[in-house]
Amino acid sequence: MRDKALRERDNWLEGLRRAAARWSGEVEAQLLLAEAECRSGNANECLTAARRAETIAPNDTRAMVWKAFAMLHSAVAAPPAERAPIIASARDLIMRANRLDHDAIEPLMAYYASFVASGEVPSATAVDGLQRAMEEVPAAPETRVTLADALIKRGQYAVAKPVILPVAAGPYDSPEKPAAKSLLARIDASTSAHASASGPSPLQQTSQRAASSAPAQGPNPSIQ
Repeated sequence: MRDKALRERDNWLEGLRRAAARWSGEVEAQLLLAEAECRSGNANECLTAARRAETIAPNDTRAMVWKAFAMLHSAVAAPPAERAPIIASARDLIMRANRLDHDAIEPLMAYYASFVASGEVPSATAVDGLQRAMEEVPAAPETRVTLADALIKRGQYAVAKPVILPVAAGPYDSPEKPAAKSLLARIDASTSAHASASGPSPLQQTSQRAASSAPAQGPNPSIQ
């Protein structure tokens, strides 16, 4: 199954490459290829396509963002001593894109990704950017998975759960669903562990004592 999926992806990529070569002056063809290459983990090919798009449309924020993503992928693969300047250059591009289009969500996603690439703890601004990106496109599963993961890492399980539920328990089997279900399981496990460690509340203890001393007469009504 996996081999078949990889073959289909490779065939799809080859088709996009042929289209980009045929329509070399069309920015959309280059951007589509840049996105596909980046999402397939092909940093060099993504950078090449993004640069072609940038040549056609120098102020297109999408070209800047995919170029930045390609640089971040390259930084992760580079020796540790070489990562910082690559990530700094990528962030410069991301911030430029954000200044040009405050409503675009791609720079917000890329800014958060720059922290992941550097191994730094994401800033509050980066996490807030993910929140805004999710609010702008609430149906995008990738954004929800990324935001939920960020919130879990900050210990904000109660906030993360409603973010990830539509992906983990929704009716659509998106590619992000397995990751979403894994995050939801982590949230539930952490919540259960915290509840067990905290022990029953005084009210629960009183109820338990009353229940144990009362004659068995079936279940007590729930306290509303």
